Amino acid sequence: MWRNRQVCMCARCVPPSEDWGEVCSARYDARIVEFCGDAAAWRRVVAVVSALCASIAAAEPTPPAPLPPVVSDARVEVGYALSGRRGWLSDEDLATRFVRSAVAPSHLRVSGVAFLHALPLGLSAELAHEWFSATGPNLLGVEETHALAATRASLALAGRLRLLPMLALEGYAGWGMGALPLLEASTGRLRTLSLQHHGPQLGAVVVLDGGGPLAAQLSARWKPMALGAGFAQGEGHLSQVALGAQVAVGGWQLGGSRWHALLEYGLEHSEGATGPAELWQTSQRFGLGLRATFGEAPGMRTPPRPDPTGTVRGRVTFGDTGEPAAGVEVTVAGGPSVTADAQGTFTVPAMSPGTVSLTARAAGYREAARTVELPAGGAVDVELALARDTGPGTLRGTVTLAVPGGKPVPAAGVLVESPGVASVRTGQDGTFTIGQVGPGPVQVAIRAEGRRAVNEVVAVPAGGEATLDVVLEKAAQGALASLRGEVRDAAGRPVVAATLRVPEARATARSDRQGRFHMRLPAGRYTLVFSARGHVSQTKVVDVAEGDQAIFHILLVPLEP
Repeated sequence: MWRNRQVCMCARCVPPSEDWGEVCSARYDARIVEFCGDAAAWRRVVAVVSALCASIAAAEPTPPAPLPPVVSDARVEVGYALSGRRGWLSDEDLATRFVRSAVAPSHLRVSGVAFLHALPLGLSAELAHEWFSATGPNLLGVEETHALAATRASLALAGRLRLLPMLALEGYAGWGMGALPLLEASTGRLRTLSLQHHGPQLGAVVVLDGGGPLAAQLSARWKPMALGAGFAQGEGHLSQVALGAQVAVGGWQLGGSRWHALLEYGLEHSEGATGPAELWQTSQRFGLGLRATFGEAPGMRTPPRPDPTGTVRGRVTFGDTGEPAAGVEVTVAGGPSVTADAQGTFTVPAMSPGTVSLTARAAGYREAARTVELPAGGAVDVELALARDTGPGTLRGTVTLAVPGGKPVPAAGVLVESPGVASVRTGQDGTFTIGQVGPGPVQVAIRAEGRRAVNEVVAVPAGGEATLDVVLEKAAQGALASLRGEVRDAAGRPVVAATLRVPEARATARSDRQGRFHMRLPAGRYTLVFSARGHVSQTKVVDVAEGDQAIFHILLVPLEP
């Protein structure tokens, strides 16, 4: 109805006071309604349409959920056996006889069963054929041998019931058909006959298979009656019963299948009649075979084993403030190390059940350790609180000569100017270690014969370790004085890139990452100006003589906002 019609719906053509339906009706008879010149309205329309198209293009179609597999598991068997038969056919009127014994050196069997994924139901099929030689007496009493063949096929519905984790019962109901070979002696010579039969067939199989290298199977098959059984001359009836046993060895994995070698035995008995004749026949077979199992072990749909590993979840905090300890490393004895996130939480997955020991470490804090019991397949939560370390630390270092290669100075005296701390001497390699030092800034004096003495200030962390490497120069007249020290803020943290300015000597130095500074000056009186961005500057006056060591510990206070 609206084909080839163009209607303008901008604010100019349709005022807010008008009804849209009335406007459209009034303009319906016009073949073409002219566009108005409201460019702003058209830009709004174009913008809305563009946004709608962009949203449609950006929307990703939801992929369909994958369908579950139709077949959950299946098995296929191929067998080759040696079969023996014995039988009898009698006719009260004609006194006929048939084969007494037969040997089948070639009995070939192929069978398979597949179970559905959603239900314990499936389909089963079997085909067997054998070629053999049969021997029997004719009416003249002469033994004759003839070549015969027998065929059997079946198709059935299958059902399965798991009784135990390693034991299952399978049932079959379907249709079977076949041809039973015979030798008839109603004439002077023997002649071959084939008793054709088909009818309903029932079966049952007991499966013992735990998914390992050994498995066993017992089977039974019963055909209560055969419909349309008989020879070419007339109809009859037939019933069959069969028993079987298998032992499977192997369990070799190949891709998604398991393979077994089979050792099997089968017994089958048939009875029936056709016309005035009655018959029975029994066959046995011994053979070898090969079975391929796809999916789970047939009949052994055991529930999945629970994952024995567990998960350790935890949180690390600073004990003095309760704040999360972000970035702290948590070590698991015998397991991986993890790092706490911004909230101080951590997760250690796939841990073996049992006793689990965890340790958290952070500089300036004593390590926090916990031991928990992790259940199999479970999870456990743990809290680790780091306590600030207030105890003394350790000072280590090396004393070398101011020569190329830095030759070590043995037997140099190292004295920490702190009560209760004994002096030590460097070893042959020039190294030294002093325990129970600090915490905080400590003054260290290093002396060696024929060398200029050195005094240093070292900040030793609580419970931690500080390093001091000293270079000694030869003692000489007119030697420069040494100005050393460190710059820290109100919280005791090093102030990096703090500036030391000496106006009289027109010299400048900056502190390193540890807040330390070092400057050499001739003997004299100097003004030292310490400054750093965002801090209040400090000024000190010092007198130094030749070869003196002046040590400073500078505390810079932040500027008030």
